[in-house]
Amino acid sequence: MVQFYCFKGYALQAAIDWLFEQKPWNGVGDFDLSPMKRACSLFEHPQDTFKSIHVAGTNGKGSVVSYLKTILSEAGFSVGATISPHLNSVNERIEVNGQPISNLQLEAIIQEIREKTESIQIQLSFFECIVLAAFIHFAREKVDYAVIEVGLGGRLDATNVIRAPEASVITSIGLDHQHILGDTEEEIAREKAGIVRRGTPLFLGHIGCDVSLEATQVIEKVVEREKGSLFQIGREAELQLKGPEGTLLIEQEGYRVKPTLLGAHQIRNAALAASVMQYLGVEKKSIERGIARTFWPARLETLSLPDRKFLIDCAHNVAGFKTLASFLADDNFSGDMVGVVGFLKTKKWTQMIDIIDEYVSSYIIARPESPQAEDLNVIHSYLKTRSSVISVHDDSIDKLISRLLSDEFQGKNILLVGSIYLVAELRRCLFERVSV
Repeated sequence: MVQFYCFKGYALQAAIDWLFEQKPWNGVGDFDLSPMKRACSLFEHPQDTFKSIHVAGTNGKGSVVSYLKTILSEAGFSVGATISPHLNSVNERIEVNGQPISNLQLEAIIQEIREKTESIQIQLSFFECIVLAAFIHFAREKVDYAVIEVGLGGRLDATNVIRAPEASVITSIGLDHQHILGDTEEEIAREKAGIVRRGTPLFLGHIGCDVSLEATQVIEKVVEREKGSLFQIGREAELQLKGPEGTLLIEQEGYRVKPTLLGAHQIRNAALAASVMQYLGVEKKSIERGIARTFWPARLETLSLPDRKFLIDCAHNVAGFKTLASFLADDNFSGDMVGVVGFLKTKKWTQMIDIIDEYVSSYIIARPESPQAEDLNVIHSYLKTRSSVISVHDDSIDKLISRLLSDEFQGKNILLVGSIYLVAELRRCLFERVSV
């Protein structure tokens, strides 16, 4: 993913260059949290200086984090949040009260991390560096709460050095990153349940919709072992759906759940966040206002122009594409739909195409900016046997957006989907060209 910064000075560029030189873990070989724990100790364990809410899940993490941080802000708290991945700039991954960390703050913290870890020869990954930077930033900004999003899994995630969160959350369990987390939902549930802490409540996504009974049973055993409590939508709380909103019933108290984010799954995400906030004693009006105010870009995000309509979605796994298909099945878009797609080799992209194919009349295939991007011709070979392919686009994203805004696509619905890396670039270029 291309990074966009407003750099002023060599030091900042050097710090960011060093950050991106830190390699991600690819799931091969041994891995544990000891380097991250040692690095945190160099900064006197900043992750334990503020109240935190720890959020894991296959899908829905970012949305639930957004609901939680907005509700807490509405209630008058100072709130930090980590976001993963970012859309345009790495700064987006660390924010306080809705504002991304500044370039100068990020440069200073990354320089400190580099100097201290190199002095005792600790090798951190890119994500570990970002998480540590977030912890340091939140501690220095003296936030009341930090909403921490797990990067991948839970048990061995860099965020899992938090000792005593106020609450832990698992939004959903689905098949993704199987080469690291396991081949079944039960195995993946066990990995995600690694964020559970002794005596801490765990809030779990809707049973049957977001978390299967089998995965729930795995998680229940972990909670019991840790002497915690489990709160699950659909069991301890009832969610009644009615059109684009719902009512969450907790101990006879009703909460209006009317998100501006589209899709029935967002009502469930908002209800899960509301449950956490109710437990933490946030008043009802702040919960309801926070849900209504929450915005999360590129999640069933629409852009309606006078002569065409865009639907932008970061769905990038099978479960996410099923959610997208459910939204399209509700006839939210009528007329021809052109799908602009690109995928990573690590994803089950043929299944993803199959899920949405009945709603997409033709495709443009584009390349995500990632070393793991699937070959465009391989995707084309699969698509041409089943759908109309307008073109394989192996040029700049800016030129692709120019084409999508031309007369060729007048009157069309245009879906941007397939890889966060691709969707982020498409969205950025689109919004630079269109006054919203």
